[in-house]
Order: sequence, then structure tokens, then C-alpha cells
Amino acid sequence: MPMSTVTTDRELFTPAHWPVPEERRMVTVLFADIVGSTALVDRLDPEDVRALQRAYFDTVAAVLRRWNGMVEKYIGDAVMALFGARESDGFDAYRAVRAGLDIQRALDRRPLPGGTAVRVRVGVATGEALVDLAAARDGGHGTASGAVITMAARLQEYAPPGAWCSARPPTGPPPACSPSTPCRR
Repeated sequence: MPMSTVTTDRELFTPAHWPVPEERRMVTVLFADIVGSTALVDRLDPEDVRALQRAYFDTVAAVLRRWNGMVEKYIGDAVMALFGARESDGFDAYRAVRAGLDIQRALDRRPLPGGTAVRVRVGVATGEALVDLAAARDGGHGTASGAVITMAARLQEYAPPGAWCSARPPTGPPPACSPSTPCRR
């Protein structure tokens, strides 16, 4: 069944020019996630869930903008962000770690709407990715592809509540966190 979409903002829809401009880049990927969100959502009313999500996403996005990161996508309550996708100054990994620390400082154990306090985990990884330059903007789903994205997501899963894990490119020192070593708190 054909479907149509109506947009009122020209920036929301721009036709793709083929071939899509893509480039291999060294990027830093940050994943932030609320710990125990499934159980939390199960016990809250949908309106309360939406209010909590808005406060959480707004806080995370503001921190990312402050550190020149861009939201690549929202996945449930997780946020995937890229540093160095549009342009790099060589300090992308530093800014991503600082953003992760600020996200935790802003959210961890702080009450959000409805008085719900959340715990946040963060994973950060730097590596090579194929970046779709036309989509490199906030909310540009599918902006980057590569193993570094999976690595950042897994590191976030390894982090204990209120902690972060990071990894460097394969040629750098060993990761700051792995399943067998504690993460930095």
C-alpha cells in the first residue's frame, strides 16, 4: 500500500544525490543507556515514561552538543552519538569521554520527572567507520557503519551502573575496560 509523507520543513527532506558521499573516518562512538529501563517502564504509566524519556534525551543531547558530539540515533532509552563524523580536531575521544562523564554527572541518581532516579552506563570506543557525510547531523540514522559502533555498545553493556568503559583503536593501548577488568568509575 503506497504511503505519503507530508513535511513542512525543507531541511527535513532533501533528495539524495547519488552516489551518496561517504568517507572512511576515525570516529569516536558513545553509547549511553539507562540501567534497568525495562523494569522501570513496566511499572510506570505511559505518560510518566514519556516525560522521563524527554528529560533524559534532552539532557543527553544538550551535553553532547556542548562537547561537539552529534546524536546518531535513539534506540529505546539508549543514545548513540558520534564525535568526529562531520569534522575532527583530533580531540574527539577526549570530548566523548568528557561528555560521558557529564551525562553521568547530570543524570546518575538524580530524580527525573515523577521523582524517578535513574542509573546510567556509558561506553566509548574509537575506530574507523564509513561515514555518510550527507546524513552527518543530529538524528541522521545510519550515518556511520563499522565495528567501532558495536564495540561502543558492548562496552556500555560491560559498565556497571554509574560507570563508563572505553577502548582505543586496535593499535593503541589496551582497553580501559573489558569483561574481566573493572571499568573506571
